[in-house]
Amino acid sequence: MTQWVNHQLNMMDLEELQRDLSGKNAIDPANYLEWAIEQADIERDIRPLKDALPYLARFLRLPKKGHGKRLPSRQYNPTKRAAEDVRRIRALWKQHYSKVKRTTEPSAESIAADRWDTNEEALFNELKKSHRRAKSPKRP
Repeated sequence: MTQWVNHQLNMMDLEELQRDLSGKNAIDPANYLEWAIEQADIERDIRPLKDALPYLARFLRLPKKGHGKRLPSRQYNPTKRAAEDVRRIRALWKQHYSKVKRTTEPSAESIAADRWDTNEEALFNELKKSHRRAKSPKRP
């Protein structure tokens, strides 16, 4: 079961990569400025915007954060990746077996933890946090 799930996840990743490279999501040179502005706005990455507007690069800065505010972390976090894979594994099982959880080993959590070489307990905590974030109402 673990090998099958890992193979299916790899195929899903490969399909997504091929879609990105095929041109649907590729960056058109004519729309590069729009994409750079979107990256600066959503991802907080102004390097593409500085590359698109080199004569204005020295004036471009990210807005100042308020007191106590932080930018979202963009560091590699295998536990978050494993939590995303748990959701994908459950969707895969629902699609193929019409069930979300297994009653026998291996569980979706153990497969994802092994795949990303992370601790299952940390993965359970991340799943709880992400579930709470999804359920909580957005504050203005």
